[in-house]
Amino acid sequence: MDLFSRIILLSGSGLNSWALAGGPRESTLELASALNCMPEVKEEEELNTGQLVRCLKNISYTQMMNTAVASDKVMDYPYHI
Repeated sequence: MDLFSRIILLSGSGLNSWALAGGPRESTLELASALNCMPEVKEEEELNTGQLVRCLKNISYTQMMNTAVASDKVMDYPYHI
C-alpha cells in the first residue's frame, strides 16, 4: 500500500512581501469593483458579501489575476501571468 497517491511540490514562503495582503478588505472591494462584482449598496445597508463572493467565484483565475496585476493597489505581485 502506497502512503501517497499524488503530491504537489511547492516551495517559497507565505511571508514574502508580495504574499501578504495590506488591507485585504479594501483590496477585495477594489478588485470586485474592477471586475464589476460590486453589488449596489444603499447608504444604510450593509454590503451583501454573499452576492459579492458568488460573483467572484464565477470569474476565471486568469481574468482575476490579470485584473489584479493591472492595479498596483490591489496586489503587489511581481510575476505576470
